[in-house]
Amino acid sequence: KHLLNPFRKNDIPQAPEFTIGMLIASARAGRWLYD
Repeated sequence: KHLLNPFRKNDIPQAPEFTIGMLIASARAGRWLYD
């Protein structure tokens, strides 16, 4: 997996992992907002 540098290869298949990362970040931000 290219988790360290997902932008090195501009491949569409990398999008799902990036989206998951954004979801995790959003979840953490949500927890911080509602904590």
